[in-house]
Amino acid sequence: MRPLFIFLIAFVGTIALNGAEVEAAEPTEDVRIANDQAYLDLSAVIESAVSRHPDAAGLAIQGRADEVRERRSGWWLGAAPSMQLRYQSDEVGSDLGAEEWETMLSLPLTPPGERAARQKAARLQSMASDAEARAVYLRIAGEVREAIWEARLAQVEVEHAALGYDLARAVENAVRRRVEEGDLPANDLALAQADLLAREMDVIDAEAERNHTMRRFAIITGLNRLPDSYEETLATGAGHDGEDFQINDDHPVIALLQAKRHVAAAETRLAKRYWVTKPSVGVGMRSERSFANGPNVKAAGVQLSVPFDFGGFNGEQTSRALQGEATAERELLYSRRQLAMALHDAEQSLEMAQRAQKVALEHDRIGARALASARRSFDMGESDLMHYLNVQNQARQAGLVNAKRRLEVSRAIARLNQAMGQLPQ
Repeated sequence: MRPLFIFLIAFVGTIALNGAEVEAAEPTEDVRIANDQAYLDLSAVIESAVSRHPDAAGLAIQGRADEVRERRSGWWLGAAPSMQLRYQSDEVGSDLGAEEWETMLSLPLTPPGERAARQKAARLQSMASDAEARAVYLRIAGEVREAIWEARLAQVEVEHAALGYDLARAVENAVRRRVEEGDLPANDLALAQADLLAREMDVIDAEAERNHTMRRFAIITGLNRLPDSYEETLATGAGHDGEDFQINDDHPVIALLQAKRHVAAAETRLAKRYWVTKPSVGVGMRSERSFANGPNVKAAGVQLSVPFDFGGFNGEQTSRALQGEATAERELLYSRRQLAMALHDAEQSLEMAQRAQKVALEHDRIGARALASARRSFDMGESDLMHYLNVQNQARQAGLVNAKRRLEVSRAIARLNQAMGQLPQ
């Protein structure tokens, strides 16, 4: 078995054997260690998610099933042995005392061509299970990636909502002081207080969303904190230096479907070589007595039975195997098309995110300059409080958009890596 498949089985074996529900299970020792690590990277988070994922849990049982099949595929014994026992006395109405005893142990054999085809099918199935382990790992990595970026974007919302609240609190204090000094009308204090309450609601909403995303992250990974490093670099290879991004045959999903196609082809070869009636060899003893008190004549014998089958009487199973092979080929071609479209979407999303981030950065800079100018105008009495609050909220929103756009670029890179089948390093 491949190392990754063994790794997944080792992680989920305990869960599968105990039949525990994933979400209700107690944190494993690996999860506790990850929570306590001083530095937590993305790979450790994915490994923690693998240890509790339902798809990964089934791989442990699949691994044991493959081992059983591989062992069974090498047997020369084609079916269960049988024992025949025959007793015969003299004819009805006769009292000569003639008796015959015969026993035969019959051993059905696996024809050489069928045995080789069965062994190859078993080996290919084990390879397909290894490929499935990699595909499952990639799928779990995609779930973890999305959960991290959702939580990180929600955290940015909280940070900027808190910043907006602090600014509104500072404005409210300044307006209150100026109202008490008689520089501003009392109505301005009400406006400042209303803006402060609005910013407080922003904090409450942002924290609720942050808590929701962190709960989802905890359910997926079993961890109570985000990794210290989660931003990714674009995978090297296709797509650089002006080349188009490509879905290669080493993409875990493509590799899995190719392995399934090979298994289906092997099952077709096995069906064509499968003997419905197996050849058999028998070893037996025979004892015969012609009359009462006569001598017993004993003999040993060997029997060989070779049916005229040669794999030609298994048309129904062969037909089903051919249908399975056609289905596997169709799934491979369909998935190639789907992955190519997903890759194109991810590539376009990255390009659009990079362009939007440049615009958001400039918007943030302009908003910061406009806020500084509005603050000076308000302090000098050249503009009213409503104008200043509007400019402040616009500048705050521009800063939030800029921060989120930067994260959107990083998330788009992670999604493009996911689409190309690249795992975090």
